[in-house]
Amino acid sequence: KECQSQQEAAVPTPCTDCLSGRNCHTCPTLTYTAGATNIHWICDSSGDAYNNEAVEGTKCTPTHQCKDEAIPAEIECKSPEEGSDEGKWFDGDNPFDEKTCDTKCPCNEITIPKSEDTNLFCDSDSQPVDDGDGNWKIDGSTTCDVVCDGQIFIPISCKFNKEGTDTAWHITYGGQDIILDDETTCFSCSGSNCEEDPNTTAATTKAPTTATPTTATPTTPAPTTAAPTTAPKDKP
Repeated sequence: KECQSQQEAAVPTPCTDCLSGRNCHTCPTLTYTAGATNIHWICDSSGDAYNNEAVEGTKCTPTHQCKDEAIPAEIECKSPEEGSDEGKWFDGDNPFDEKTCDTKCPCNEITIPKSEDTNLFCDSDSQPVDDGDGNWKIDGSTTCDVVCDGQIFIPISCKFNKEGTDTAWHITYGGQDIILDDETTCFSCSGSNCEEDPNTTAATTKAPTTATPTTATPTTPAPTTAAPTTAPKDKP
């Protein structure tokens, strides 16, 4: 008998053959784009949709969200249009482009003031911008090290926050990953460097510091040798 689409057969299970009177349509593979703040997709089918053509009825959800980009809550592989044998990806009733599915979420631009105690080194393919006022400006595509006093290297980069709901600037210090506040627009080795620019907000998350050990003066007196209380006997 003639095979039907999933909608025509009115069954929720993705097809594998035509034994149940179902047509077997698949959607194109999703195009993977690498990146620390790129959205990726997890699907309810065997295998991933980046390397395997998903069958109609397959639904996928994003790994993260970000406030500045419209990320669908779910996409679905649906039956092909009339005259086509290939399924299509949809965001609800709207076609979804599988070639640009891994959206990159941006970070707000951040300022690194140039000063005697602060220097900046970045990846060769992501150089900072000199704003002409003696400051560097970096965006989410830039990965850099802020160098303090020529001795302390603090990596700074754009990543997702802990909740996966948006991006945030992260620094690494003392082996810890520290997330800067959402309102941070300036980062420097000395907070006073950021305070000099009224148009920026300095980071309020402080990097951990190592206290200098101190030697306390002992308060317990040293033990003394008591004088003998028994008088020596006379020799016979």
